[in-house]
Amino acid sequence: MDIRSALRASSERAGWSPAKIAAEAGVGEQAARRWLSGEAIPSGDTLLRLMERLPGFCDRLGFTHKSKPSTSDNGGSVSGSQAA
Repeated sequence: MDIRSALRASSERAGWSPAKIAAEAGVGEQAARRWLSGEAIPSGDTLLRLMERLPGFCDRLGFTHKSKPSTSDNGGSVSGSQAA
């Protein structure tokens, strides 16, 4: 699933408005509206913030979110595990 579709589906499911998406991502509401319309995509750090905070977003993108890194991790909180 592409970022726009995943963001739209996850935010609708969670009941997040563009204003809530923007607040959680630390950006202006116009940026969130541009992501939802497909005009732009979140930057790397912002995307990670959304993956950590928006329920279901990681899953829709095909990633697994880990709330606590294990000792075998490289320190990241998101690991790629593409869904088939």
